[in-house]
Amino acid sequence: MTAPEEGKAVQNNEALPETEYSLPSEVRAVVRNDLQALLSELLMLAAQMKQGHWNLRGGQFHSIHLQLDDIVASLRTHVDEVAERISTLGFTADGRIGATHENSTIAEFPGGLVPVNETVGVLSTHLNRFNRDARQRLNTLGDSDPISEDLVIGVIAELEKHQWMLRSQLRQVK
Repeated sequence: MTAPEEGKAVQNNEALPETEYSLPSEVRAVVRNDLQALLSELLMLAAQMKQGHWNLRGGQFHSIHLQLDDIVASLRTHVDEVAERISTLGFTADGRIGATHENSTIAEFPGGLVPVNETVGVLSTHLNRFNRDARQRLNTLGDSDPISEDLVIGVIAELEKHQWMLRSQLRQVK
């Protein structure tokens, strides 16, 4: 592959100009596809969490408002890590809004003011879906690239903890 002409962007599904990589190009491409899907989901989760954060209403507002900020901070860190892994593999990461919306399977957060319990329920469900889907990708990543697998394991571990803490807001002790 030749380097792109000066001023011409590399297309999102193209590899960057070839250098030496420890993984074969076909393996890197498969890993890139899995990581790009996760990147889109992480970006969508962050947007949904902020939507909930801004429009949350009801009891426990303050604690959940702050908790959602903590989750968004974690998501943003993971977005950066996943995008940089895609770049490390020699590809361009696509975090554009349109691409994120097109590639995400996470449902849109409700519009308007949303009660605390509904916000927590919706966002907990979104986290659960992400964690479930990310776990399914671990098989492919583990067979192809243990470094990317390890990265995704770390993402899942942290987001499962956030999901537990968020879900706990809904549960009453009997």
